Amino acid sequence: MGMTRKTLPAKGIGKEAVLASLLEMRQGDIPLEHARFNLLTPYADDAFFDVGLKALSLFAHENALLAGVIPSVATVMRDILDIAMTLQNAPDGAGAVITAGGTESLFSACWAARDFWREQNPSSTATPEVVGPTTMHAAFQKSAHLLGMKLILTDFDESFRGRSADIEAHINPNTAMIVGSAPAYPHGVFDPIEELSEIAVRRNVWLHVDACVGGYVSPYAEKLGIDVPAYDFRLPGVRSLSADLHKHAYVPKGIATLIYRDAALLKYQSYVTEGWPYGTYKSGGFAGSRPSSVMAAAWAILHHTGEDGYLDIVRNIYRAKARLIEGITSIPGMYILGVPESSVFTFKSDSYDVHAVAERMEKQGWICFRIQDPRALHIQCDPFDDETIDKVIASMRDCVDQVVASGLESTSDKTGYR
Repeated sequence: MGMTRKTLPAKGIGKEAVLASLLEMRQGDIPLEHARFNLLTPYADDAFFDVGLKALSLFAHENALLAGVIPSVATVMRDILDIAMTLQNAPDGAGAVITAGGTESLFSACWAARDFWREQNPSSTATPEVVGPTTMHAAFQKSAHLLGMKLILTDFDESFRGRSADIEAHINPNTAMIVGSAPAYPHGVFDPIEELSEIAVRRNVWLHVDACVGGYVSPYAEKLGIDVPAYDFRLPGVRSLSADLHKHAYVPKGIATLIYRDAALLKYQSYVTEGWPYGTYKSGGFAGSRPSSVMAAAWAILHHTGEDGYLDIVRNIYRAKARLIEGITSIPGMYILGVPESSVFTFKSDSYDVHAVAERMEKQGWICFRIQDPRALHIQCDPFDDETIDKVIASMRDCVDQVVASGLESTSDKTGYR
């Protein structure tokens, strides 16, 4: 027997009953106290949720595809992109687009680089190539697959940074793009973007910087006097840069920004056809229709928080990270991988199975994501309060004791996104 499919009710259900059903579904989810940890639900404070939800409802039905005839949506989009370009020190003449998240940003950048390369090499029958460290986001692998590009993955060094010399060694006439991350998600460290920029200028090749995680943290960290490696458009070789608003700008999923050094490059991630009975179809990106609701929420939250608010948040992110690292490294056998410069860090033990520790922590409600190279655990920090940090460390210490006492090993091979 097959599964019984859900069908529409014969008669509509009242608003209160429908909403009550949704609330009941949510009862089985991870409680907010635990969901706030490790960005299952990115959370700064209740004010973000409140202003964001109200803005969402104001623009719930407007289609951002039609921004040309909806002035309010056009203004919201323009303001968000101006803020993004200012934060990343984009030069005059830069251009930017709003995307649904990091994956679309990376796909669009690869698409633009591929078509730019094809224009520069009109007689070539070669496959355009993307070169970057194995630590760059898996969405580059997905993008290369979908776009018919060849992906060349290079190794990382003992500090978990991509080796710029290895990347340069693979540059050839077919190279459409090289990639660096700021930071890379698996280990939370920056690739040597400054060196990659020099290579990009010297070899005249497209450099994309993936700052999806750090793009709305690093500008404020720098203003707070925290040492942040150079990564943005102040480096002349950076041709495109991605940063996710729905991470540390604390806006609802899913919205991100993709910036090009030169607005003229936007045409390479666009599609136009006139061969349609309806008329001209033009799309400045992969999607056609887009929700403006999340854009309005982003606009509201950005303006409600302001620079002072984000400086406060980032200060507390780094404070929480320092407290977590101090607590984790006080547990016998635990140590941090590399020198994490942003909100993400990874840690492991050579004495016991940290994936088994994570399994037991999950039973206590705390999610530590598992990575496989090396076998380690991964935390992305919010401005966690001290009570949450203390509970996480106490849980981890208890679970380590259980694993060590019984010699337990992980019962699952699930790692990464699950």
